[in-house]
Amino acid sequence: MLKGKINEIFVSVQGEGKYVGQQQCFVRFYDCNLDCSYCDTDTAEFKEYGSDELIAEIRRSIAKLEIRTVSLTGGEPLLQRDFLLEFLPKLKSANFQIYLETNGVLYDEVFDLVDGDRITDAHVHTAPFLERAATVNPDQPPLGVP
Repeated sequence: MLKGKINEIFVSVQGEGKYVGQQQCFVRFYDCNLDCSYCDTDTAEFKEYGSDELIAEIRRSIAKLEIRTVSLTGGEPLLQRDFLLEFLPKLKSANFQIYLETNGVLYDEVFDLVDGDRITDAHVHTAPFLERAATVNPDQPPLGVP
C-alpha cells in the first residue's frame, strides 16, 4: 500500500477557481517542484497516510458539516502521482467531488488523472505565469494570481 505525504488537512472557504466562496476540505500535499517566493506551504514536516487512512481523516475533518468537495492542493499534489492513482478512485467512490489544484508543470500527470476520470475538476496555474510570478517582489504576492 502506498502512502501519501500530507502537510495538513483543514476546512476552509475556497479562494480561487470554479468553487470560489464554497467551503471545502483541503488536503495539502507535501513538497513542490517550484520555489515560488509567495508560497505559504510549510515543507518542514508531513504525515504519511494510506488511502483509507486519509479518507477517514477527511471524514473526521468534515464531521457534522455538509462538505462534499475535497481540494487537493500543495505543494504540488502531482509529485505523488502513484499515490493519487490509488487514492482518487477510493475518494470518488466515497461520493466526494475532487478538485485538483496544480501548478500545471507536470502535465503528463494531469492527463493520467483526467484520462482515468479520477478528478471532478482542476484549477491549473500555468507554468509561464509561475515563472513570471516567481521573479516579482518576494515580499508581496503577485498581482492577478489566477
